[in-house]
Amino acid sequence: MKIFARCDDLAAVFAASGAAEPGLLLEGDWPAASTSSRLWSLDEAIDARAQWIDATAAWLAAELECGPSRVRSAAAATHALALRYYLVRLLRPIAFFQDAAARGGPGNLEFFGTPERDDDYAALLAMLAEREGQRLVVHWRPFSAVREPAPAEASTWRARLRPLAARTAGWLDRRPSPHASAARFVLCGNPRILDPLCSELVSRGADVAWLYEQFAFRSWLRWRPQGVGQWVCGAAPAPVSDIPPEHALPFGAAPPLLVRGVDLAGLVDRWLEQRCQHAGERWQGFQERLAARLRAARPRAIVLDQDATPLARTAIAAARELAIPTWVVQHGVTGVRFGFAPLAADRICVADEASRRQLRAWEIPDRRMHVTGSPARDELRRRLAAVCAPAPHPTGLPEPTLLLLLSNSPRDERPDSVTFHLTTRTATELLATVQSALRAWPGAHLLVKLHPREQRAAELRALLCSSSAQPVSIVAGPLERLLPRADVVLSCASTAGIDAAALGWPVIQLLPRGSGELLPADEYGLLG
Repeated sequence: MKIFARCDDLAAVFAASGAAEPGLLLEGDWPAASTSSRLWSLDEAIDARAQWIDATAAWLAAELECGPSRVRSAAAATHALALRYYLVRLLRPIAFFQDAAARGGPGNLEFFGTPERDDDYAALLAMLAEREGQRLVVHWRPFSAVREPAPAEASTWRARLRPLAARTAGWLDRRPSPHASAARFVLCGNPRILDPLCSELVSRGADVAWLYEQFAFRSWLRWRPQGVGQWVCGAAPAPVSDIPPEHALPFGAAPPLLVRGVDLAGLVDRWLEQRCQHAGERWQGFQERLAARLRAARPRAIVLDQDATPLARTAIAAARELAIPTWVVQHGVTGVRFGFAPLAADRICVADEASRRQLRAWEIPDRRMHVTGSPARDELRRRLAAVCAPAPHPTGLPEPTLLLLLSNSPRDERPDSVTFHLTTRTATELLATVQSALRAWPGAHLLVKLHPREQRAAELRALLCSSSAQPVSIVAGPLERLLPRADVVLSCASTAGIDAAALGWPVIQLLPRGSGELLPADEYGLLG
């Protein structure tokens, strides 16, 4: 069997040659013209039937956080979310090779990759081959021979203003708060989630500050007139070359990390060490500066929109050292386990009973959950009423308007939750299904709202508008401006779709082929 890391030139040539031997693609899909039954891709083969991968990735990451090495545990805790995704990357090949038929029987394995980014795949395949009594041959290709996506360029004006903002952030925050004697709360996260909470706290006379790694001008402009401060605790990361090698390798011997007879400890340890090399001192410095702020201010609580990314985990660690409570406000629908379980903060405020039941199934105890509603949804209702939105139109109109809410496009190089099974191919199929339904519904008009962090906006716009005979419009803006224009909402497992259903709009959930039941229709008021 020939194994390719991704569908670069070699994999495409192999597929086009009609080779009789089997081939496996670890990331992405084979070219559309490849129809051989002996060509597999992990994106196709590993779907919701292998949901144990998601659960195992979350469990292993949590185990690493509780390990005997303090430095290893701190690294695993800080980079928890990325670690879970990396474990999914390692577990997918293990799941594939559990199936004797998929392995293609006994024989040699040949792997084609680039050493700078695929050495972990090579090491994992070597362990799998040894276990099955096979021989692995590795063919390394020059890194420059592989086409890399162009990195996103930072905004020019932001890049120029950032050094100035870093120097002036402390001075800008010296204005005294009108609530200096009130209970203080520190907010950290997405303003869309936490802005309504900030407004409520300010209206009740609380002293509030936002926590950032770098100065946030828009947040300062929005909240400083109301006396809300901003804590800027970040700094530029130290250059990798300036970090002594001995500082980057402090873990000691790694205990076994066995999954179905394969020990992942060495691969995971090396991944954590690389993270420490690139960001270890950066987050350590952030935690020290934040701890000094917390000791001086002694806030009543830190409130976050999630608790698995480095910024949030560093804030939680600093607060725990000083016995300051940490709370998470539910940041979206509980569709994928990675973003919610296991819970690192002390408590979580959940939007509804359906979310609590899901988190309970993920073994978060009831005593740590509080059903509070959703500040973001409450604010959405208020804004929708302010624009005098008409009641939702009855379904069955001859010329309906459909609002399609899309999730962020998948990335081949970072396998997502296997339960969701959103891959490049299944995402394309999802759009094709929508277009097919649109063509069968004369007079229908499609509005498409892309994910706010969508990196392929231009490509998706061209695809949707060029391949549909019906009118298609790419729309942007807040949900309360878009809902009144729609008769029916189509939601690709989107939080906005759940919000629309809660506001009374008919919502049909679209899920990729091979996904599990992420958001049960009867739990969230969906049509199906």
